[in-house]
Amino acid sequence: MPMTVVVLLTMCGPAFGAPRSETTRVRQGVVAELTGTGCAPSTLTKRVPAGAAVKFEPGVGVDVGSLETVVVSDTSIENGVARWSVQPTAEECAAHPDDPDWRWFTEERTWAVTVRTTAHAIRAGLRGGVRSIAGFRVADYTRRTAPTIRRARRHFGKPSTLRRRYGVACRATWRSLGLTIDLLNLGGQDPCRHGYVQAGRVTGPMAAGWTAIVARGPGVVVGTSDTYLEAELVGEPGQSSRLWTLGEVWVPYGDAGYAPALSARLDRRGSVAGFEFWVGAGGD
Repeated sequence: MPMTVVVLLTMCGPAFGAPRSETTRVRQGVVAELTGTGCAPSTLTKRVPAGAAVKFEPGVGVDVGSLETVVVSDTSIENGVARWSVQPTAEECAAHPDDPDWRWFTEERTWAVTVRTTAHAIRAGLRGGVRSIAGFRVADYTRRTAPTIRRARRHFGKPSTLRRRYGVACRATWRSLGLTIDLLNLGGQDPCRHGYVQAGRVTGPMAAGWTAIVARGPGVVVGTSDTYLEAELVGEPGQSSRLWTLGEVWVPYGDAGYAPALSARLDRRGSVAGFEFWVGAGGD
């Protein structure tokens, strides 16, 4: 009796796309002052993204003392924790032979480490708007290459949720990425099928895998304090106390001027907890 073999071919696309991770430089920083007693060293630690340290600021040998000569004696990074050791010089200790409990202070200053790590990058110009989101280009587009929901699905994969809002808007979320994108269609079509990227955000635990890169500077990452950003002149306070503007874009509508295009979202302690971006491909 002849045997019939039936072969079923599934012609469907992958369930998930491939948002691009890239190896890049990111900088984690804080503003702090250290104190110590006698000649014993004091340490400052800061959790940073896992990766290879490229540069410590301040580095070994730098004088960070307030009144006395206090230098950075050692730096290290292990298991995602950066460490600075600081202590008075031998000459400074020799000046206090009869007072082993004398106290010393460093300056209140910025401490930062630049790390080479792998992350999803939101790239923007200082005043040129957002260029790409984890490799998904959203700038300098034509009608054929516009950042639509269809292209976003091809890049990021099937959204975890896709919900129409206010008739002309649609909100897509990718929980595995911590990514939310708001889409817009002002031409009467379903924005969940024909929407254009308007704005979005990266939030929650997965935001730790992202970085915001403005121009050619090192990336800003989750955990960076707003006091560090202010001290290093990285961006400026945003329109609310929970946002810090990193990059802008020229908006010619209404009262024309520069508006935030890429911002850091701050938690209640003033530390970066995520990012917001504005693209405006759906209109204004």
